[in-house]
Amino acid sequence: MRTLPKTHPLTSVSLKLNRRYASPMQKLASAMGGPDTKRLEVIHEFALAPWTDRLQMVKEGDQVASLKPDELNGIIIATSSSQRKGLVGMGGVVREATRNGPGEASASYSATVGSSDEQNAYTAGLAAIAEYPTPRRQEMR
Repeated sequence: MRTLPKTHPLTSVSLKLNRRYASPMQKLASAMGGPDTKRLEVIHEFALAPWTDRLQMVKEGDQVASLKPDELNGIIIATSSSQRKGLVGMGGVVREATRNGPGEASASYSATVGSSDEQNAYTAGLAAIAEYPTPRRQEMR
């Protein structure tokens, strides 16, 4: 209730201490005095305010400077997630460009994250990014 904007209708509703039965939390709150609302976070109903400037995309103007997929160096990681028939899954492929050819992969992985009641494809995509097996991680095991 304290994080709502001051114009919201529910901000005028205050929680009263029940004198007949006071819960331990209510007793603690009344003993400590009023809550210190100066340090509470204000939660807005949007992630980024519509009037703020967005990040600008930088595009490589010179086509020669942009690289083709087979000319990349380093470790290349591709992840994916899907939601189908009540299940959410994730997967990915890791390729080390200096060792592997265009069709080869150092490691690939896939897993079922859970049911679509508990998870969605967006959280599965984040899990795929967080849990990728790099070739160096596999060598450490």
